[in-house]
Amino acid sequence: NPFVKDIQVSLDGTYKGDVKVVLYNENGRIITENIFQKSDMVFVAHFGVETAKQGVYYIKVITSEGEIIRRIVKN
Repeated sequence: NPFVKDIQVSLDGTYKGDVKVVLYNENGRIITENIFQKSDMVFVAHFGVETAKQGVYYIKVITSEGEIIRRIVKN
């Protein structure tokens, strides 16, 4: 779970369409927001967050089928 410069998000399954990935800090402020297109069974996206300070963050992955929030730590 700890990350330094990059975050990798992966989804598998039959869903095809937009995947929105939002990174929040502990105070709920949006650090970065990206929209990707999932068109295959397996989807992997990488995005850099080098400028984010060390600490706890929350990553939210949103599709038309729902959303998932995970706690992550930057070292």
